[in-house]
Amino acid sequence: MGGVPEVKWGRYEDCVMHVRTSHVPRFEVEIGAERSLFDLFGISYDEFRKLPMREKMRYIRDYARSRLKAGERLWWIENYDDAEDLERALPLEVRMYTSLSKPEKERLRAEAALLCPAIVRTGQDRHKYDDAVLFMITYHGVLCHQARDLFSAGSVAVPENKERGGKYIIKGA
Repeated sequence: MGGVPEVKWGRYEDCVMHVRTSHVPRFEVEIGAERSLFDLFGISYDEFRKLPMREKMRYIRDYARSRLKAGERLWWIENYDDAEDLERALPLEVRMYTSLSKPEKERLRAEAALLCPAIVRTGQDRHKYDDAVLFMITYHGVLCHQARDLFSAGSVAVPENKERGGKYIIKGA
């Protein structure tokens, strides 16, 4: 095939330069990497490999979050430090907001309004409902694809009908 064969070698712990996650961490190795991932972690490979998976994931989560760009978040990668965190884990079954009962819709809309104040930002903010959507999917396993309508519904406002439409956040509904 041509070319000159080349052989490289290095210590594993010095060559790990990135990690990807799915159900388990998968390390990427590059012989001659400028900096080891474990240097970034601030722990030696030998210490890291002896940790239980729960402790290893703390390092991996911190690393993954450190690589985020402005406006990006990792809603799917929880800490699981206590029972409360486990309750926030994304369930396998996701429900559609539009399929929920009216009382459950009202409760979720109220929680999202309290916990995600970005929803009252200017109408020019294209991402003002992102936190509310991520909150519902992460904490309740509910996919809300029409989040804008929950809080403003300007497109369905009917001035002569005070019960329907308008800015729900102002109405307190």
